[in-house]
Amino acid sequence: MKRLQDGDCGLGRHRVIWTTARARRSSAALWLALASLAVTGTIAPELCGQSDATLQGTVTDPQGRVVPRAEVTVTHSGTGVSREVTTTGDGRYAIAALQPGSYSVTVSRRGFRLVEAVGILLTSGRIAEYDVRLELGMTQDAIEVEGNLSLVSTNAADWGGLVPERNLRDLPLNGRDLFELSVLEPGATLPASARVGLAQGIGRQISVLGSRPNQNSFQLDGVYVNDAASAAPASATGNVLGLEMVQEVHLVTSPYSAEYGRTAGGVFTAVSRSGENRFHGSAYEYLRNNSLDARNFFDSPAAGAPPL
Repeated sequence: MKRLQDGDCGLGRHRVIWTTARARRSSAALWLALASLAVTGTIAPELCGQSDATLQGTVTDPQGRVVPRAEVTVTHSGTGVSREVTTTGDGRYAIAALQPGSYSVTVSRRGFRLVEAVGILLTSGRIAEYDVRLELGMTQDAIEVEGNLSLVSTNAADWGGLVPERNLRDLPLNGRDLFELSVLEPGATLPASARVGLAQGIGRQISVLGSRPNQNSFQLDGVYVNDAASAAPASATGNVLGLEMVQEVHLVTSPYSAEYGRTAGGVFTAVSRSGENRFHGSAYEYLRNNSLDARNFFDSPAAGAPPL
């Protein structure tokens, strides 16, 4: 039996366990495994680096020398789920497959003060670099700092744009489409000459850096959701509903690294919201009729606003 270990891409919101034994030779067991995989709809390696985030960095002492075997604990502020690793001989640490959100990082080592950094915001697909400098002292002495990540990133996943949860929640959307605000990101446009139909797709025709609308990749938590025409997914109304369940929408533009292959345009990834250790919810009403509409320039002043 092979089981995904801590730090593999299968941890986080998705976990896949592969089993190999003598039953492997049985066709019935093989079909059962394939059926189980089809139900989950996700494969761990495909998720890695796309909808999840990675936090890495170097731990040093006051003189700037690396600190090996330091214990680094990363805790999600909303769920309380934590991951713990130990720095390597060169003082490096890396924790992959982290759910997007706000985190706190605790670093401890014998002979140094415990350091706790709060408010580290990780977004989907980002490989964030956060270095920690320890101070000499007792482990019982704690230092709390504000965890501010660098605004400059050389990661290919950051060569695009991010629609955060606040924008999805507060900005007015006509139809509440998941990917509607993506056209506000750099390089994304709605070409006026794009055709909509069964052959081209009935979803939003988005061009990223001049590419064709059917060259984009649309994902939900790392799973491809392109329609049959390889274009933007859409319902019969031309929209993708479910905005209440989305935490953020990430756009990656070309050129990008290997995990974002399979397309020549942009990669749109919607990350679903997860539960937290508190009760929360939302309610909204979507109303649209001619009573709330205004006349346009060509409507007759005597007739009032036309029906929707």
